[in-house]
Amino acid sequence: MMNLINMLNFFRNKNKQELKEKIAFNSHKETLSEWLNRIEKAQIGHYMRAEKLNKRADWTGYLLVFCTVFVTSMSFFSYSGELDSLEALAIPFLNTKLNSANMQYIVISVGLLSAILSGVVSQGRFAARAEQHRSAAGRYGNIRRKIERLLTKLNTDMQNLDIEYEMNTIEVEWNFISTDAPLTKKKVIDEIEIIRK
Repeated sequence: MMNLINMLNFFRNKNKQELKEKIAFNSHKETLSEWLNRIEKAQIGHYMRAEKLNKRADWTGYLLVFCTVFVTSMSFFSYSGELDSLEALAIPFLNTKLNSANMQYIVISVGLLSAILSGVVSQGRFAARAEQHRSAAGRYGNIRRKIERLLTKLNTDMQNLDIEYEMNTIEVEWNFISTDAPLTKKKVIDEIEIIRK
């Protein structure tokens, strides 16, 4: 009789242990799925921000080069009297022909635009910021692949100790990247939500 009670207790304890492991397994799977969702959003957000900053760096850089070359080349012309060679050119929205006074105004305006663009380009650091976002997106991609691999392993016979260790490693890496990554605007995060729906 005592042997039968011991056997029943053994199976009862074994069933409790299996139930605990099943609950832990489901909990880990849900947590990893949530992490995967959040990391995918972060990765997409950083890539979107990098693209936008790259475009901004390109057009401000090209416009700055154009303005600088224009002002430099026009500084070699003399503006005394009428500009015979440019007299045929008309400025449609001003309904006037180019003369020396108009040309001086244009050169001064483009010179001012060139100075403003130079300040915007140096202060904005668009290319450097785009590289920071691209780097952060790549690092988030590494974590995403680790989580996907871990979710695949969960479907095999992986012990809880291994899962805990892997999750702790991912969490530490995620925290490290989050402290280094530049901020992503709320507008970009809202765009991601719209895209994913």
